[in-house]
Amino acid sequence: MSGIWKPARHKYGVVTSNFVANTINQALQLYIGETVHVLEEYWPDPKTDKVTWLRGCTISNKNKKGIFPCCYIAFKECTVENEGPFETVTPVEDAVITEIIFVLREWNTRWKMLFVERKQLFQTILLVMGELAKYRTQLASSTLTREKALEQKHSAIIMMDWGNSQLGLDLVPRVEYQQADPDQLSVVEMFRIHEQSVHNCQGAWPNGMMKVIPRDNQNEKMFHLLITLCNLGCDIGDNAEVYLSLYDNTSGNFISERFVMHFIKTKQTEASDKSLSTIFTDLVADDLRRDIYLVVQIFRKGRLNSEGSFKKLPVFQYRRPWGISVLCLKDLFQIQPEAELEYFLSVHCVDNENFFNMHESLIRRQVQLLGKSLIDKQNQGITLSVKILHGDMKNVKIDNPMLFNKPSVVLTQRMGFSEFINPGEVRNDLYLTLIGADFDRGSKTASKNIEARVTVNNHNYEIIKDCILSASGDQMSSTFFSYVLYHSNTPKWQETIRLSIPIEKFNVAHIRIELCHCSNRDKAEKKMYGFAFLSLTKQGNIAQEDGKYDLRIYKCDDSSKVKNYLRLSYLRDESEDFKKSSNEHSPYQQSSREFLSIRTLLCSTKFAQKTELLNVLQWRSNPSKILYHLDSLIKLKGQELVRYLQDVLDALFDMFTAGEKEQVPFAMEIFQTLVHIFNLLHEDKFKKFSDVLEEYLQKSFSSPLAHRDLMLCLKKQAERIYTCSDFDESNSRKVFKVIGDIFKFAVQSCIISKRINADQPVQEFKRNLNLVFDTLGNVLKSTEVVLHKAQAYILSNLHKCFIPLLHVESLMELAQIVKFLLSRVNVEPGSKVTKAKTSLVKHVINSPLFQDAASRSMLLPLCLAHIRKCLVNKKNLDLTANTLGDLLSSAFKLRVTCNISEEVTQIIQSVFDATVRILKKLEKEERKIAGSLLVACFTEMLRLMDVGHYQKLLGDFQNATKSKVRLSTLAINHISNPAVPKNFLNRVLLVFKDLITTSDYPADWTTMRLVTNNVMLTSIQYISEDLATNFLNGPDFDKELWYNFFILAVYFITQPELQLEKYSEAKSSMIKDKYQDMRVPFGVLINSLWNQLGPNKQQLIIEMIGPFLKVTMVRQTDLRKATIPIFFDIIKCEFSLKGDLRRVESKMIHELDSLVIEHNGDVEYKEMFTSILLDKVQAEPELKDEGERFVFSVTDLLNRLLDYRDIMDREEQRDTKMHCTFNILNFYKGNRIDMYIRYILRLFDLHYNANNFVEAGLTLKLYAKLLTWSTDPLPPEMSYPSATEAERKEELYTKIIACFDRGKAWEYGLPLCKELTEYYETSFQYNKLADILKKQATFYQNILGGNQLRQDPIYYRVAYYGNTFPLYLKNKAFIYRGDECLRLATIMNQLTTEYPLAQILTSNSPVDESCKTGDGQYIQLVSVKPVPVQRLEFINKEVPTEISSFYNSNEVDTFQFDRPYHRDDKDKNNEFKSLCLERTVMKSSYPLPGILRWYEVVKTETLHFCPVQTAYMTVQQMNEELRVSSDNAANCPEQYLSHLSMRLQGVISGAVNGGIPKYQEAFFNQDYQLKYPNESEHIEKLKLVIHEQIQLLERGLSIQGKYASQEMLPLHHSLEDMFSKMKMSMGYQTPSKHRGSTLSVLSNGSSQRPTTPSTGSLNSSNRSSIVSSGEANEDDDNLYLDPSNLSAVSPSPSDPMNKETLGQLASQQPPPYIPRKKSISAVSADVGNSLTSPSSNSGMASFDQRPKSNNSEASVPDCGPPLPPRTVQLTSISHSETLMAKTPPIPNRKPSVGPLISTKFKSESNLSPIYNNSQGFNSPVSPTQNSSPSKRPHVSLPVTPKDTSPLSPPVPPPKDTSPSMPPVLPPKDTVHRIPPVPPPKDTASSNPPVLSPTQPVSSAEYSPNRLSAPPPLPLRKPSLQNSKP
Repeated sequence: MSGIWKPARHKYGVVTSNFVANTINQALQLYIGETVHVLEEYWPDPKTDKVTWLRGCTISNKNKKGIFPCCYIAFKECTVENEGPFETVTPVEDAVITEIIFVLREWNTRWKMLFVERKQLFQTILLVMGELAKYRTQLASSTLTREKALEQKHSAIIMMDWGNSQLGLDLVPRVEYQQADPDQLSVVEMFRIHEQSVHNCQGAWPNGMMKVIPRDNQNEKMFHLLITLCNLGCDIGDNAEVYLSLYDNTSGNFISERFVMHFIKTKQTEASDKSLSTIFTDLVADDLRRDIYLVVQIFRKGRLNSEGSFKKLPVFQYRRPWGISVLCLKDLFQIQPEAELEYFLSVHCVDNENFFNMHESLIRRQVQLLGKSLIDKQNQGITLSVKILHGDMKNVKIDNPMLFNKPSVVLTQRMGFSEFINPGEVRNDLYLTLIGADFDRGSKTASKNIEARVTVNNHNYEIIKDCILSASGDQMSSTFFSYVLYHSNTPKWQETIRLSIPIEKFNVAHIRIELCHCSNRDKAEKKMYGFAFLSLTKQGNIAQEDGKYDLRIYKCDDSSKVKNYLRLSYLRDESEDFKKSSNEHSPYQQSSREFLSIRTLLCSTKFAQKTELLNVLQWRSNPSKILYHLDSLIKLKGQELVRYLQDVLDALFDMFTAGEKEQVPFAMEIFQTLVHIFNLLHEDKFKKFSDVLEEYLQKSFSSPLAHRDLMLCLKKQAERIYTCSDFDESNSRKVFKVIGDIFKFAVQSCIISKRINADQPVQEFKRNLNLVFDTLGNVLKSTEVVLHKAQAYILSNLHKCFIPLLHVESLMELAQIVKFLLSRVNVEPGSKVTKAKTSLVKHVINSPLFQDAASRSMLLPLCLAHIRKCLVNKKNLDLTANTLGDLLSSAFKLRVTCNISEEVTQIIQSVFDATVRILKKLEKEERKIAGSLLVACFTEMLRLMDVGHYQKLLGDFQNATKSKVRLSTLAINHISNPAVPKNFLNRVLLVFKDLITTSDYPADWTTMRLVTNNVMLTSIQYISEDLATNFLNGPDFDKELWYNFFILAVYFITQPELQLEKYSEAKSSMIKDKYQDMRVPFGVLINSLWNQLGPNKQQLIIEMIGPFLKVTMVRQTDLRKATIPIFFDIIKCEFSLKGDLRRVESKMIHELDSLVIEHNGDVEYKEMFTSILLDKVQAEPELKDEGERFVFSVTDLLNRLLDYRDIMDREEQRDTKMHCTFNILNFYKGNRIDMYIRYILRLFDLHYNANNFVEAGLTLKLYAKLLTWSTDPLPPEMSYPSATEAERKEELYTKIIACFDRGKAWEYGLPLCKELTEYYETSFQYNKLADILKKQATFYQNILGGNQLRQDPIYYRVAYYGNTFPLYLKNKAFIYRGDECLRLATIMNQLTTEYPLAQILTSNSPVDESCKTGDGQYIQLVSVKPVPVQRLEFINKEVPTEISSFYNSNEVDTFQFDRPYHRDDKDKNNEFKSLCLERTVMKSSYPLPGILRWYEVVKTETLHFCPVQTAYMTVQQMNEELRVSSDNAANCPEQYLSHLSMRLQGVISGAVNGGIPKYQEAFFNQDYQLKYPNESEHIEKLKLVIHEQIQLLERGLSIQGKYASQEMLPLHHSLEDMFSKMKMSMGYQTPSKHRGSTLSVLSNGSSQRPTTPSTGSLNSSNRSSIVSSGEANEDDDNLYLDPSNLSAVSPSPSDPMNKETLGQLASQQPPPYIPRKKSISAVSADVGNSLTSPSSNSGMASFDQRPKSNNSEASVPDCGPPLPPRTVQLTSISHSETLMAKTPPIPNRKPSVGPLISTKFKSESNLSPIYNNSQGFNSPVSPTQNSSPSKRPHVSLPVTPKDTSPLSPPVPPPKDTSPSMPPVLPPKDTVHRIPPVPPPKDTASSNPPVLSPTQPVSSAEYSPNRLSAPPPLPLRKPSLQNSKP
């Protein structure tokens, strides 16, 4: 039979083990600890009840249901609500346990976040979580007693509240350990619960884990100390007694009785029923703060002298002191641990005399000592365990039942009464302390061994049996024996015993102390020496007073003779006739020097020690002195009175009735005595006796006539107030303070009398009562200022008589009395009287009078009138608010049981408007005092107005024609002015808004805020109906009222408390379950009301755009759907009104900027906004075009603002922030000038802070262009103060010029200087004119080689591939402009930080298509070089290289990089045969530098060059460098001859060792020409440039020989010889002296040419060819390829130079600096274009169709040592400074397409191949390369040595890198520069018109519609401007 599914019987369970549902269909995966809601259970066999599978869901995710095994679930009891498909289950658990679980889960996430933020709090929270887990375990175990469980719940709640406050979580309101339900409590009650919760957790968590004691009970808490002896580790030798007692070191007294334990020699207890544990009882809080010690005293019990050995037991055993120890309990009291603590106490063995005060000595020394005695007794000690017990003894026994089940624990009482006297406690104990005695030695030489024997005897000298307790733990006995001090005539005992004498025998008892001398001989009996005695009572049966007594010692040697001594004096008498009197009357001898000292302490509730008490108690014996006795009684201490409270009250009321039917003459004195006693019981220490008084009143009080005297005395006391000018104000205060007690006794007396005489006493009582209240009314109506205090006393305490009077008066009668008294209060009372009356009103509201409908209706108007008056006058706001709160809370409770609709109406009419007004007018301090409570009252009033109230108040009056009932009728009964209801509604709306915006409630009071919002939402919905009905049409429309309503709606929806998205899922779900999402209905209401406005919308459109935008940006989908259509209505209305949307668009743009920056809105909002509005505008033909433009414009701005917001707070992504700012700036350029300027200044700040000074200056220049030189005033703008337009522009120009100066872009600053010059000249500001002319002159000097070294920027292309990049980066490339010292490592680190998942590509080859379309992230970095534009103003002019070189790398928007590859199979012997070049040319969206450091690549073109073209460009670049070097050396040999020498050496040595011959071998043969006939033209060009190089070398050698010094001549001759060999290897015939060289370039390999070496050399040239074949493998394409390097690689090595010659070159002193150099300025042909023809007709000229300036670069003769790579930062410039001291400043270079190599210096100990400073590696440079001038164009292509990274220090390339080209080590103190290639001549026809040199193309002129979107990439490097050359 198949199984069936049935509804689950057990609905709730906890997962006990993980359940993984991989293979089971529809299974639900579970994790241990989850809770599940079980819906169904599976029965395999319906006949049995066995269940195997369950179906249900987890509590955390109810949407996902599935099946799971039953064995994985532990079921728990639960309650099911709404059983069925939508049922909810709640576990039946203790509320505190459930909350602990929730709190631990909630804290877990926050706790982990604290690890980094606050380590200390992290550890503290960990400890608290551990404690909470322990509490949960203990509470769930159900093994705790009720008291213990409540205590732990209290502690757990305080911990949770403290933790929530520390972690910023919500405060949880609770009622009796359960979370308060707002639906069951009024708002005012919820407010007070929150306040109490805050009070509980403030300071409740100490530094350590201490037990938390409830504040309310802390002072009254009782404590007890449990002491257990664990081990007695003392070798005493005899039987022993161990005494424990508590000693107060502060007062120097023992505060407890002693506890004794008996031991025999074997250290075991003497009997099995003896206890080793005791509880010291009745400790109070003050004791815990005192210096309390536990004193341990050990006595030996045996022979008098223990020395020697004895075989027999002694006949007499004496108690002898043996040891003592102390334990400080102060630390224990502070820690208050819950568990027992063990202590080991070292015992100090004492001698004979010092035992009585040895504990004081030990305490003073504060150490545990091991004493010394006659016997070695070290290492002696005892072990004790100590535990503190809390609560009174009754609760302690309940909490610790096991402790009291067996008679093993002895209670040791406190000695004397404790600070708090327990009511009902009956004691009759007398504590006797034997202090000591003094004895006369007499004729004996040895001192006595005295033992004192104490007995209690009656007047017949008979011993009273079993009334002495030596210590707790002992039995009651008839005799006590003190310990014996050996040979001491002044023994000091300090032993205290308790005498519990029967009450009936106390008056006739006396204490007798017999003194005996003890012998140390075993068989010798004790010999009596004398005795002393003390009577317990004095004359009149008054007990002896507590204190010390010195007793006479009467000598007597026989105890049987001690009789008839009571008539003798027992006190020591020191008068002169002492001997005479003693001899005459005493039968016993006595000595004046001998006496016995004792101390007594009486703890009795029956026997008084004060005669004042006895006189009152026995007043009938002497009635004439009653007044005196009453006066004496009042002067007694309070403790003396309360001990005998019942007896005293009986006596006083007995005096009242002594006159029978007449009042006794001393009635007022009795009344005052009663008032004194009643006041005494109101003191804190006697508050417990209120129960005793109540018990006495109910059970013992029996005076039927007392009510008459009490009422009459009270009336007289009241009459004295207004009839006597000298009335006692203090006495009146005391009387009215206890008026409640007076009425209690009077009413009880009336009730007793009624039982005897029926109703007659009641009538009499009522008559007297009316007289009393009439008298009080006369006092209250008085206007005398002197009576204000008395009036305040009456009103403050009058409520205390309500409850007693209800026993004899009905509620209505009592209400009439209260009404009478309230109405009698003066109309204009003082502040004290007002406060007292408010207090009385508060108590009336909380009394039973308000529970009865009739009495409530009588008193409510009076109460409301007073509350309203106080609110209007702002009197006692705190108390008034509490009174109003009590009234509203009472109404909230009453509405459950009765109909209070009319009362609510009265409340609203009386105080609603007053509350609204005062909430608007509250000052800051007043709001702190009562603001929050008034808000709660206001909310409760709204809450009490149910649907019926709103319908009644807002509906039509049945008798009215067209008038409407407004909400204002709530508070205004008569509306004569139509503006009154409008003003009232405005006040209500503004108060609502203040409730939302002001912080009346603390931030963690989420429950209160939600309740307030829920009530407010209901009220606003009804207010909206009133608005739509009465204030919408025609003249009733009020713009201010509607505006306030909509603003309130915006504040309500956007308040932080309702943003559920920021809460946890559990908290958000809980709020939605209870309140729903309150934002959505309010949004729907806004839409509905807006649509109802009709034509009135026109008045609110512009004002409401911003607020409505804020509402639509709230992250709630339903709310957005409800409110976004409002904007279509706004658009439609505006278009019909104005015909365009310019106003709306401008306002929306302005509001969007601020709202989005404030983190409002998101991408989802943008998409929804666009979708909804587009659908609606496209459906309107007339609005379609303008509406679509509007929507797209707003969407565009949203995109830009969202990008900017996402990045603006990330300091590490400053560059991306610049990009986003740039995008927004572009948007505002034509729309909003003010916003445009704002973002210009923001972008300027970003650049300036990043040290991007050129970009900062260009950015600020945009602002300056908007201004003129007029004197029109300008308002303040960000950091700029108000000024005229000219002043603002002058300030901007000054900043811009400073930025260009710091960025070394002096060319950009010159036009601004000229403009300022003209302005200063025309405005006659000659001082400023002089300054700007100086600045301008400085700029000119800096450009032409001033003191500041200027190096060229470097450029990189960064491409982002992958779909997971942001939209503005995805599959896009960007050109980055960086500083001269920018390192690739910096770029990579920045990109890796921002995109940690991205992979940096190490190849410059085109990426695969899968990288672009996949989900991975790839970033490709390629070094690029700028392609300058020919500047027309430079044509046919000699332009200094310093000027032309600047424009070669600035104001460029075209860039290129090269990639070598092999066309066919590579020839291992000569790789140049197949080495081709791929050139990628890119165009950026704007020229660089601009207002960004990067721009997007908008166009890319790829060019290919054959091997011959590659070789041609290499040789052409060498020729250009030789030409520049030769020209400079010819013009200034002193400075540039060394540069020419190095250039010549590099070229000649490289060519000799195989450079040019490699090209001959590769291309000048028939095979190549036949194979590639189309390249014949390029071969001819190659021959021409080779021939040109020969001529340049000859010219260079000629110049060198002409100007060479004697030291350089050997080098010159060596170069001439090598040049001859080079020409011979190339096939040149050496001509005669009169004949020139003959060009004979061989077409095949010549035998004269040496073979290329296979190994590299350190001196190989880097200028011989474009690319080394060893580097052209396609697989070896590298990220760090430098395009310029490809133009500097030579195919042949050079011979190393003679080191001696190099040293001679370096040691030459340079000539003076010549600032101007010869430069070739007219270069008209672009190499790239000329070489691509005829294979490529596009060329470079056709790439850029936009007009540009004709930019070219100036060449620079090379000098100085080889340069480090640009990407390596210089760590030191000291060597550089040394070299520059010897070497003239280095001029800039000539125009070239190729990049420049910046001048850098390197230590001669670390020379290496030169880096291209703008791109990467260059091949090593031969020091002697040179060339002669030539106009033939050439192109340089780069290559990077294999496996060499610019991130590493330069090192020589490996041997196999350039097999045909070993590097050459250049001489030190030289600098090498590669001149750029000029553009081809044939492109001149496409050049733009000539621009003025003073007006270069500005990088700021860009199209706003063309946007670039670069990634965040900082291109900032340390400036070298401070490094002097």
